[in-house]
Amino acid sequence: MSSLCRATRFAIAASSLLCAGLSQANTFYYDGLQYEVYVNNVPDFDQLKSGGFVGPVFGLPNDGKMYCVPTSAVNLYAYIANHGYPKFDPGPGNWELSPPTHTSQYNFITGIQLFTGVDFGTDSLTGTGGVEDKVQNYVDFVYPGLFAVTESYAHDNYAPTVRDAALSILNGGMSNICMGWYQKVDIDLLFLHLSVLVREGGHCVTVVGAKDRDGVVNLVLHDPAKSPDDDTQTQSAFTDETTTYTNVSSEFAYKDANGNLKDINNRTLQLLDYSGGYLDDLLTIKPKYGFSYANDRLIYLEPLSIFTALRGDNFPPKYVVLENPLHKTILDVAIDPIRPKHPYLVADTDAILQIDTVSGETSEFAKVHRPLRLIYGRDEKLYVLRHEQLDVFDWTGKRLHNIGLKRPLDAIASDAVNDRIAGLDAHANKLYWFSSDLNRFATVQLPAVQYGGDGKFNLTIGPNGLPYVFQAGSHVLVGFAEGNEDRRGLFPFEIQLPAVQRIDSVYIDEAGRMFVAGDGSVIPIGTDGQLDRSSPFMGLPAGEGLTILRPYANLRPNPVTDPSFINVLPPYATP
Repeated sequence: MSSLCRATRFAIAASSLLCAGLSQANTFYYDGLQYEVYVNNVPDFDQLKSGGFVGPVFGLPNDGKMYCVPTSAVNLYAYIANHGYPKFDPGPGNWELSPPTHTSQYNFITGIQLFTGVDFGTDSLTGTGGVEDKVQNYVDFVYPGLFAVTESYAHDNYAPTVRDAALSILNGGMSNICMGWYQKVDIDLLFLHLSVLVREGGHCVTVVGAKDRDGVVNLVLHDPAKSPDDDTQTQSAFTDETTTYTNVSSEFAYKDANGNLKDINNRTLQLLDYSGGYLDDLLTIKPKYGFSYANDRLIYLEPLSIFTALRGDNFPPKYVVLENPLHKTILDVAIDPIRPKHPYLVADTDAILQIDTVSGETSEFAKVHRPLRLIYGRDEKLYVLRHEQLDVFDWTGKRLHNIGLKRPLDAIASDAVNDRIAGLDAHANKLYWFSSDLNRFATVQLPAVQYGGDGKFNLTIGPNGLPYVFQAGSHVLVGFAEGNEDRRGLFPFEIQLPAVQRIDSVYIDEAGRMFVAGDGSVIPIGTDGQLDRSSPFMGLPAGEGLTILRPYANLRPNPVTDPSFINVLPPYATP
């Protein structure tokens, strides 16, 4: 493969192309439509391992037949460990090693697979379910606050795609996909007779490349169950599996623990030709990034990279300033948890715009009259606040629901864990809770609070599901705690913020870490309330708003522990 001149997000933002001087085996190309990506030196550990537990060669329970999920995860861990983050298991090193010469290294990797399986709840006979929360807990253990894990499952009329996997790599992450094994079932539903494809299990692999360019379309995988030999006591050579894929539109469903069909919906899944599996799950580990804005400029904060050496960027920028093409004041920006296209709002415009952080290009997401604020909730739904109305859009820009408001709201926020939206009327001291489809189900009268600022309000839902309110220009963040049986309701408490001249925004992440936009820069504060000078966001530029990528799973609580969501190779499945 010849070296390609990659169009980077930084270069395109500057209306030029950057030839990064890549090695022959690594490719990063994207022009806003076509893409090509290939990452060299991604591990391809074997999951099928036989042997005892006393040596000389260790094996996995049931010869590793159910270990695709933990093995694929270890592929990602080992790659990231070799590219700047050595605390990831198994640490940096050459792991394409085998007994008898390298028995200790082989056994060490087997031990990592085993303990990762224990962490994931892998059953040696029935396999593994969803693991986003387990992977997030692990990456937070080794590098707290530096990485976010996202996982998106096919459901309703949505399914992840090869393009999503490719762009997740181009946007700085490493991904695994799961392929579901589906069997046709004929059912009668009311007056309809349907042929439904029902998930009976699946298999997870690591993505190392993908291409849709100049008429060539393919996907490159490292499959832990495939190897060029049948020896289950040696590490086989790391081997690329290249496949094409086709779009299949059908009624898809899964079975719950009681054998009932659930989520019967028409959707389009991509059938991978080499395996007969449908791509229905995408998991990505990516360095955290964020957005801020000042006047008519978006500030994309990308302080970490696991691809710096591959891209040839000897001194990569830790942030990129992107001017919006309308050159109007930016009102708000939200981070799409899955795709690298992020919506933002500008003043006096009846449109929701979106910035592609890989290409640097802006396009229109949807039309809406005079939008003011926006946030993402569960299931990649975008909530947009207008003067006296709240709207919700799906990931394609289709408006799903809206609700009229008796009074304007000052701010909105998402509680994705509990699948609800919060709206703040700071002047009436009221907090409104809305369901994901915008049914208002609770109104909370807040105690009278003096926020002490002179500008916009921002509302954040903390890890405990409770609100934090800040008004620009203040030096106090107001949090709310729940009362008890004797004193019900929400009660305020104050958090003193850093002593800088002006604070414009405060954001709290999923673990309770605080990011303050003060005097034009990011001031991170740890969960202990102390300034976190080790944060890679420390000192990066910030303006009137600030938001940081959070971990995300589009089904939570989710059905991924039900039998048909378990990932297991068909020949080894047990009743």
